[in-house]
Amino acid sequence: MFSRLCLWLVMLLYKTYPFSKGLGRIQLLGLKFLQGRDVIVDCYGDTKFSLSFPRDNGWECLYFQGICERNTTEIFNRLVKKESVFLDIGANIGWFSVLASKKITGEGGVHAFEPAPNIFKELVENLRLNSKNSDSIFTNNLALGGEEGTVEIHSFPEKAHGHSSIRDVYGIGSVKVEVEMSTLDQYLADNGIKNVDLIKLDVEGAEMMVLDGASHLLNGKNTPTWFIEMNKETAKAFDYQCFELIDRILKSGDYALYRVAGAWGSVTKMLDSTEFHHGDNVFCIPKNKSEEIKVINSFVV
Repeated sequence: MFSRLCLWLVMLLYKTYPFSKGLGRIQLLGLKFLQGRDVIVDCYGDTKFSLSFPRDNGWECLYFQGICERNTTEIFNRLVKKESVFLDIGANIGWFSVLASKKITGEGGVHAFEPAPNIFKELVENLRLNSKNSDSIFTNNLALGGEEGTVEIHSFPEKAHGHSSIRDVYGIGSVKVEVEMSTLDQYLADNGIKNVDLIKLDVEGAEMMVLDGASHLLNGKNTPTWFIEMNKETAKAFDYQCFELIDRILKSGDYALYRVAGAWGSVTKMLDSTEFHHGDNVFCIPKNKSEEIKVINSFVV
């Protein structure tokens, strides 16, 4: 009863606090009183998410704000269309997959990839909570990389489960599980997917491996829109720098680049592949997609 009262008071403080600075600390305070609770929360886009704490520490933003990565999410929600084919590579508990599933029907499809078995179960559950259009949703307990085979996924008990990776990127000890791995090109071929509209890529350092297995897609005529997390720490663990991901995509077509500060904040047009900061999300939009360019330009400050 006491913790429930404290949580209510923290939520009241959060909703009435008049400043943006300091909200993160209030949220962290509230997280203490969420421990041991299982909740279903109503979120942005008429979605629901099942959360259990401490398992889902790191996703408390959905409890307090009802949204994750606000400006990234709002841009994404306007880019997704009824007929879109969306690939969510590193889907985690399904934030972007669930949002897309609310809009995509018919010839479109949501293809979600989450290799960590425990997180994959949450992804499936959250899609079940939200989606009536199951014929357009394809969940894959599968890693994507540069070749077919198996790979070990590392999870880090001391970090939120969104930090699972193919390597021990943090050097703090990990729990390992072996999972199947394929390439993006092979997956598209096996499923008869000829056109992809939008790809989210967030795989804790293994992004370059995914691109290594996507040469056919990258060299094809129909270039998709990408949005990718810029994580300098995890990229370093895989021996590359984040700007090299963007350069690899730029070689495949003529793209306009935009960064979302810290994934949540202001949107800025980039002049080159190095003009970002650690933790930003970068959108790579083909310049021939004039409607998508118009959408994201409406967010630029």
